[in-house]
Amino acid sequence: MMSAMRILHYHAGIRLAQGGVVRAVLDLAGGLATAGHEVCLATPDDADVPEPWRREGEGRPRVLRTPAAGRLPGIGSGAFRRVMEQAIAASDVVHLHGMWIPANVTIARMAARLGRPVVLSAHGMLDDWSMSIRPTKKAVFLALHGRRMLREAAAVHFCAEGESRQGSRRLPRDNGVVIPLLMDLSAFRELPADATAADRQRIAFLSRLHPVKGLEVLMEAVARLAPTHPRLELLVAGTGDPAYERSLHEHARRLDLGDRCRFLGFMGGVDKVRLLAEADLFVVPTLHENFGFVLLESLAAGTAVLTTREANTSPEILAADAGRVAERTPAAMAEAITALLADPAELQAMGRRGRAWVMEAFGGDRGVQRFADLYRRVAGG
Repeated sequence: MMSAMRILHYHAGIRLAQGGVVRAVLDLAGGLATAGHEVCLATPDDADVPEPWRREGEGRPRVLRTPAAGRLPGIGSGAFRRVMEQAIAASDVVHLHGMWIPANVTIARMAARLGRPVVLSAHGMLDDWSMSIRPTKKAVFLALHGRRMLREAAAVHFCAEGESRQGSRRLPRDNGVVIPLLMDLSAFRELPADATAADRQRIAFLSRLHPVKGLEVLMEAVARLAPTHPRLELLVAGTGDPAYERSLHEHARRLDLGDRCRFLGFMGGVDKVRLLAEADLFVVPTLHENFGFVLLESLAAGTAVLTTREANTSPEILAADAGRVAERTPAAMAEAITALLADPAELQAMGRRGRAWVMEAFGGDRGVQRFADLYRRVAGG
């Protein structure tokens, strides 16, 4: 391996229930450390950092729990700045995650003063859908802080061509780069023995529970199919805002889904792998999905996927012939589910193709090397 890099990652909070950005940070930091690079993960909230990382050792990141950063972009608390200044100075490159985080502005300006290059992962936050949420607030942030941060970044990282097409329009200069996110697929190397219930047709939904994911659309599609698919079952895994969760349960009652729709709560580890592996089909009618870890995890488990074109990785999934896309309406989703379940042999073949593609494209050393090459380039060697 070429000489090891000293890489500093910063994220405002490591809590897996918050979604894919946290998963991306953990998998990237862990993969780089395993490859022999010196990785420091700085965060004020280390709740879901893997337990072994808390004990420093070869092949795993060092966790730096920082003081609270403060709420003013570009300023930060004195204690936070002192800790981060030492961490930045000890690094070859600084990797920040997300756009609308005041601490990222502070760190980026400190890195510039100390002569350290910054890589900024947008994580879908420059996509059209994201920019349509609280647009005035984001326009002000861009005008005061964001455009400077984007302009001065050595590279702005996008995880898929779909994200790059949208986000690059908002870059002040041509410094965007596309590299698929790393995925820790070790839990998917050995799948559980086939336990698919012969008397059931299982659709799995696993995600952070949020209106953007389209669970209501999927529930209405299942309700449409109930008269013609008496064996159909919807398994919902994930958590979200308690009020929104209650509204989903009420929606299931209004649709008279009964025990056809089961809410399983947050699932991780072996439970998640088993849920995905035992499903006949994985469905997320999303309005926006930047990378879609869970789509690729379903494929890693050998289960075909159905999603929408709003998932940035849907072109790659279609190219691998590992899934299908449909419009984000109950009727379109119901029609697509019917077609897929009508041909179990082809559905299983799609899952096998998806598993082979994901394991080859995301499960090896290629992704680590691409990030390491990026870091070396921006660091000047």
